[in-house]
Amino acid sequence: MNKAIKMVVLNTSLGIVFKIPLSLMSIVNVIAKLYFKNAHPSRSNPKLDWFFHYLYDSGLSNVIPDIADLLYTILISIQLFIYIHFDKKMKTAFG
Repeated sequence: MNKAIKMVVLNTSLGIVFKIPLSLMSIVNVIAKLYFKNAHPSRSNPKLDWFFHYLYDSGLSNVIPDIADLLYTILISIQLFIYIHFDKKMKTAFG
């Protein structure tokens, strides 16, 4: 039972860490939509203006989903090794 708990905790924590870039980009998109929808020139925040313009003008907003896809592919590869390490049936199949 202890080995199963370790496998679940390890697998879940890796899943969370490797999926953070994509979830952050979704949150930034929602904040940007709300910010620019309600933005008035007299009440705008210069730091947020700079951040959103930098994010979209530099092309970083297009790169983040690609990085997230790469991290997801790496996560799937790592999961195979986790299952081989923790599961006896997988050890027998690949052993």
